[in-house]
Amino acid sequence: MASDLPCQVATFGWTPSADYQVQYDKRNGQTSVIIDGLTVCSWTSLLPGDHMALNGAAAAILAHWLGAEWAQIGIALSTFNGVERRMQRLGTRTMRHGGSVTVFDDYAHHPTECEKTLQALRARIGPKRLICVFQPHQHSRTRFLLEHFAQSFSNADIVIVPHIYFVRDSEEERTRVSAADLVDRLRARGVTAMHLYPFDAIVEQLECICADGDLVVVMGAGPVWKIGTAFLERGKDVR
Repeated sequence: MASDLPCQVATFGWTPSADYQVQYDKRNGQTSVIIDGLTVCSWTSLLPGDHMALNGAAAAILAHWLGAEWAQIGIALSTFNGVERRMQRLGTRTMRHGGSVTVFDDYAHHPTECEKTLQALRARIGPKRLICVFQPHQHSRTRFLLEHFAQSFSNADIVIVPHIYFVRDSEEERTRVSAADLVDRLRARGVTAMHLYPFDAIVEQLECICADGDLVVVMGAGPVWKIGTAFLERGKDVR
């Protein structure tokens, strides 16, 4: 793709043949940038996932091009907590029947985003169960990518699906697919899935099913984040 560009081109990635090779340990977040076999920058990423490691490496390389020292770049990336709604850790709450549950929020609303986010949380956090509340965004997208979405949740133990977030599509499109269609596809693949609405009912369900060591991630481009914050708020009443 870059062979005919009339400018300097540099490559980065997992392969040793890249100008900047990236290495990442998904278990502990250790990330390195390597040039000609020599590690020039290392940091422990607070954000889980291969994609976050590559994002960090790209930022590191650009910062070095702009004059920053590799050592200072590593220190900065080790303290970077990320941005809102991208693998955002909302908090941990105590359950009424004992134990604690961690809650994450993520903007993922395409199949690959969903898959990578769940893989990353499973690998780094290692929860007893990974419970995903996924709100599909747009009826047309959900219909076109239904099978892809069904493949994306294999790392989740339980998937809860509210109504599809209705935006931009026509009323006719709205009738052609529903959240129940996605639930059916997930169940056909052996994933425990359910369609619940409204959001309050999902918060109630989480209150009933969550146990010590579980991780809940609310996921989607719509207002699904409200479920995560409401679930955490309920924990403040637990004594």
